[in-house]
Amino acid sequence: MGKSKSLFDLSVKLSVLGHAHKFVTANSETSGNEEFDGTVWGLVDDGVDDSFVGEKTGKYYVKLGFDQETKDYLSGEGYSQFMEIFEGALLTFKEADTDSEPESIKYFRNEEDLDSEFSNLESAEGGRKNEELENVPDDNGDGEITFDDYIWQLVDEVGCDESVGEETDGVGWYGLFKFDNDLIEQIKEAGFEIDDIGGAIVFFREGAEGEEDEESISFYSASDLDAAWEATKEEQASYNEDDAE
Repeated sequence: MGKSKSLFDLSVKLSVLGHAHKFVTANSETSGNEEFDGTVWGLVDDGVDDSFVGEKTGKYYVKLGFDQETKDYLSGEGYSQFMEIFEGALLTFKEADTDSEPESIKYFRNEEDLDSEFSNLESAEGGRKNEELENVPDDNGDGEITFDDYIWQLVDEVGCDESVGEETDGVGWYGLFKFDNDLIEQIKEAGFEIDDIGGAIVFFREGAEGEEDEESISFYSASDLDAAWEATKEEQASYNEDDAE
């Protein structure tokens, strides 16, 4: 899980210590606990449910739901009282840099309110700004990002639907990355045509000392993706059985 970050100048602080929380809007609240806010901020590095840069202001909005694993982690850090009431958070940054202190962190008691607020912000911003993806050269080395590289970045940001294997073992790590409607729209807005591609299976294996890492990505139609993933899992299981013998 993420490492807690320290917050000093959040724009939404409790002026009176000791209150568990206060209302910001009808559906969102602040925690009134800077240590808790800092720990939630640190979780952003581990992946989020959704995020975007606003077209009008350039602010960066991050939606973070509290799944059971996250709740267990935060409870273990001493914040079980918040896990009893909050189902997620919405973080706002001045720009697309989550290492910089967020302007605000708002918490929600149910996922529907969190989703609604996130959607309202997107509408108020006039949509999502297409960010330039820097320092990712293509096959020709001219600085333009390739489709493969763009999908890899999405994998890093969003996470895979399923995965098997380990990055450091002999066979490597495989991930199933499905294109849902939101991703399809995002990919098209980035300037890529995906035709009937329904998703990808990605592969990564960490190289031994002195060797380069190995990675690949294979795309499939929506009708073939699940079958290809099942075959990948069977191959992984077969490898594990042979290795155990």
